[in-house]
Amino acid sequence: MPFLAIVAGLAAWASLQAPHNAASASPLDCAPSPFIDVCPDEWSYPHIIELYDLGIVSGYPDGTFRPSATVTRGQFMKILVLALGLEATPPTTPTFADVAISSPFFGPIETGAVLGLVTGYSCGAPTEPCDANNSPYFRPSAAVSRGQAAKIISNGLGLSGYYPPAPIYADVPRSNAFYGHVNALSATSLFTGYPCGEANEPCDAEARPYFRPINLSTRAQAAKMISLARHQRTPTPTRTQPAATRTTSPTGTRPVGTQTGSPTRTQPPASQTAAPGATGTTATTRTATPPATATQVRTSTPTNTTGSPTTISTAMSTGTRTATGTATRTATGTVTRTATRTATRTATSQPGATASPTWTRIAGGSGITANDPVPCRLWPTDNIWNRNIEALPTHVASDAYVQTIGASDYLHNGFGSRMWQGSSIGNPYNVVPTSQPMVDVDIYMYPDVSDPSPYAYPTHAIVSGSSYLTPVPPSGDRHTSVLRAGDCTLFESWHSAPNADGSWSVATGAVFNLLSNQLRPAGWSSADAAGFAILPALIRYDEVASGYIGHAVRLTAPGDAIRNTVVWPARHTDGTATGNAAPPMGTRFRLKASVDISSYPPHLRTILQGLKSYGMFLSDAGDSWQVDGAPDQRWDDVELQMLHAIHGSDFEAVDESGLMINPDSGQSR
Repeated sequence: MPFLAIVAGLAAWASLQAPHNAASASPLDCAPSPFIDVCPDEWSYPHIIELYDLGIVSGYPDGTFRPSATVTRGQFMKILVLALGLEATPPTTPTFADVAISSPFFGPIETGAVLGLVTGYSCGAPTEPCDANNSPYFRPSAAVSRGQAAKIISNGLGLSGYYPPAPIYADVPRSNAFYGHVNALSATSLFTGYPCGEANEPCDAEARPYFRPINLSTRAQAAKMISLARHQRTPTPTRTQPAATRTTSPTGTRPVGTQTGSPTRTQPPASQTAAPGATGTTATTRTATPPATATQVRTSTPTNTTGSPTTISTAMSTGTRTATGTATRTATGTVTRTATRTATRTATSQPGATASPTWTRIAGGSGITANDPVPCRLWPTDNIWNRNIEALPTHVASDAYVQTIGASDYLHNGFGSRMWQGSSIGNPYNVVPTSQPMVDVDIYMYPDVSDPSPYAYPTHAIVSGSSYLTPVPPSGDRHTSVLRAGDCTLFESWHSAPNADGSWSVATGAVFNLLSNQLRPAGWSSADAAGFAILPALIRYDEVASGYIGHAVRLTAPGDAIRNTVVWPARHTDGTATGNAAPPMGTRFRLKASVDISSYPPHLRTILQGLKSYGMFLSDAGDSWQVDGAPDQRWDDVELQMLHAIHGSDFEAVDESGLMINPDSGQSR
């Protein structure tokens, strides 16, 4: 059988030769692929390259990967266990008669057996005699069928079997042993099928696709299955939440960092002033509808003409902030921009949250790093974002503001290590050297309130909502943050996308000198509706690990809970509320000093203490009480969900009007 080399400290494997029946590769030019037979335009390319970059798989000495060859059960288990990070203590005596302790697959197979992923075959078959213990056989050299792969992956992810009354696939009836496993993975968009109409696969009345469960899995298919499974894995909760001394609780639980969004909101002209005790300014508003409605919908039977499996899913995901291509301008030059956010997520199964990419270094971007420790001071020391607010007075309208946003709504962490329906959770950022070339940026929607081109954007800059497999998500805010080390210049944009020629297209763009206290011009937004810089407002793993957050963080609330005015230091609003009970954009909140955080794990105590000492600025429309951060695989998502025990009633608005020196500067007294 062909051999799929697995890099796991067994370097000698790379020297093994493929069997005589392995598919031979043509001398193709597939640069920059490390394999001469896996080219960038092939459906399997991103999955194979991801596992290769992670050191989980490698190819053959002749430079081939041989994607069409089959993969064995032992090899499949090894790759899956490494990709999912599964761990278990193997027994001292082998479980399977044909997998000795000396086998390179002993650890992964025994891990799978201990965790209940696999069981093997009863002894007694020809060439498989029973020993004194009647030990079963695993058959590590046998090829894996697609049905078997579905069962193993489903078990590895801890998914419950999904048994719809009507089969999803024409060749996987309810009587099929893999029915529940195949359907569970299909419901999470992990497994794929083939359109009906091929030879011996007639279309029924519903034109259901085929799964081909008895077909042997190829190396390319295995790479895709396991790559997607890696992003779907969900840690098993092992912690309990700290006790909360309140009687109210959220009516439902959402995955970490997801948003329910708000209905379409058209903002009236801004005419309100800020509440007493705050410096209020009437602000322009913005409408957000990109030329094409950015809605991602996965349907049941996508067309397939390339020979690769098509995605079968019963889940729909929409997460859009739409915009018209023109801005309404008044005679005074103000811009009206109406925010529309929808984020409706439904599924027939509970897919859970998925693992996000390791945000460490962008492939192909020499010198470009993502979510590394920030090499700059984020705003001067006397900037209002870096001002401790523990001693500031409570705002006179604090109770009303909290009630408007939602006193019983819980604190949402808009960041984590996982993904939700293909999108990373949080706002990633990119760090580039001073030598990073400047490129043209087409600001197609609001150039009059944006900083002009060029920007120091690398071609492979990470965009919010992206994943390893989807560098530019089809929907969402698509924030891009690029920090140029050396001069500490921050380039940010909203609804961003790279172009083939190296330029970028964005809806709005902003450039910040992080060594200066200068605010954006009054009435100008940025990648954030308030006109703030996003990167300095993020909760980052490295600072949490250090035990100290010394700055305010980004907060969102529903657009109809934000007043259509601003308060210093905000410059713009997309809020739609007109009454004084709603907080203006830029209102600062803090966690009450009376909230007991002593029972929380260290990382969460750091976050919560930061919310007490430095608070959070209302920055954009979104979920109620959502604080944002940068995605990082080191976050413990189960632990982060303990933040849900904090509710809106635990926060209070502060009056920081006495700290302002100049309304156009972030410098504070």
